[in-house]
Amino acid sequence: MVPVKPLDRAKSRLASALAPEERASLVQSLLERTVGILRQVPAVTEILVVTRDPGVAGWASQTGSQVLREDREPDRV
Repeated sequence: MVPVKPLDRAKSRLASALAPEERASLVQSLLERTVGILRQVPAVTEILVVTRDPGVAGWASQTGSQVLREDREPDRV
């Protein structure tokens, strides 16, 4: 299972160092690398990407990953 925040909200703690587009690009690169590495592990038979981001969901589907779309913000504790 690979959880991914919406790209426009990801890596918010880096906001002082990276522009929103740069943070989104960083997360997309990390996601692509993570899924690529998981595909190389023989014991991993399925990859599930959990996200509310439609772009991430579309990318994950195109790569053969299963997608679980979150439909709301998680509850804060």
